[in-house]
Amino acid sequence: MKPTVRIESDQVDRPPRIALWALGFRPFYLAGALFGSIAMLLWLGALAGWPLLDSASYMSGTLWHVHEMIFGFGAAIVTGFLLTAVRAWTSKNPAYGAGLAALWLLWLAGRIMMWRGSGPLGAIVDVAFLPIVALVLLRVLLKAKNRHNIFLPLALGLLALLNALFHIWAGHGHGDWAPQRLARGRYARSVRDDHRRAHHSFVYRQCRSGV
Repeated sequence: MKPTVRIESDQVDRPPRIALWALGFRPFYLAGALFGSIAMLLWLGALAGWPLLDSASYMSGTLWHVHEMIFGFGAAIVTGFLLTAVRAWTSKNPAYGAGLAALWLLWLAGRIMMWRGSGPLGAIVDVAFLPIVALVLLRVLLKAKNRHNIFLPLALGLLALLNALFHIWAGHGHGDWAPQRLARGRYARSVRDDHRRAHHSFVYRQCRSGV
């Protein structure tokens, strides 16, 4: 009699029917590239004199452009990379199928609401995206006992804090503070160092696995 091997259902990542929602980089890289192109076209139109934002928006066109390039386009690319990289590091897919689609829709809702000038509600939706992604990554890293990359969700939390401060400063008429703070170099150095650590960790694990 052949032995029966039982596999727990929570240990198997069942691939979704639509390949787009199988891996994090697919929807977020695609959406990020499309959004970046559209945002640049909108910005060129604004420079030509076309109205860019709804009159209810508390951000100027310049602030919207700065914000969306960092927390819209940038956040999409970073999210796509981290969701895929964490899967390679832990052999567990952080988000796929309906869960991945929900994350993508939250990101998309933030972009639409920021463009439409939806006020505090739009700010809440926009700011909520990165903390949720951080929690999704943290859950998988802790479950896999991968403590080497715990700093990545923390870095996303820091980025979310900067996003919240951006909204607060812009809402109180100090929108020029946000680009100044972001341009001082601390944020750039932090992101550069986090990316370097992530890259080294990824290469090390690939070498250990013989890939």
